[in-house]
Amino acid sequence: MCFVDFEKAFDRLSLKKLWKVMTDMGFARHIVALIRSLYESQKSNVRLHGETSGWFQAMQGVRQGCILSPYLFNQMASELLMRMALDGFEGGFRVGGRCITNLRYTRMTSYS
Repeated sequence: MCFVDFEKAFDRLSLKKLWKVMTDMGFARHIVALIRSLYESQKSNVRLHGETSGWFQAMQGVRQGCILSPYLFNQMASELLMRMALDGFEGGFRVGGRCITNLRYTRMTSYS
């Protein structure tokens, strides 16, 4: 079994790896390019105690509050991490004649 703690994971996701995973999974190049264009020139700032920082280039992570972010994150988590975890694994079990090598479960939580 493999358990992964995803706390703060949206902020740490490697965008370069995300584009590669999406391409490797067979996403159309124009879709990857379209989503990538949303992230390439994004800028962020931080507000703390009513004070706002200057703008800076965001180099990693998916956008908080963006409807695409959970989907992009799940592509990365479910594919890249599972590929790494199962590298060289030859086991599994049979269900209806089909060999099952992994089961995946994701719980999406909304905090209001």
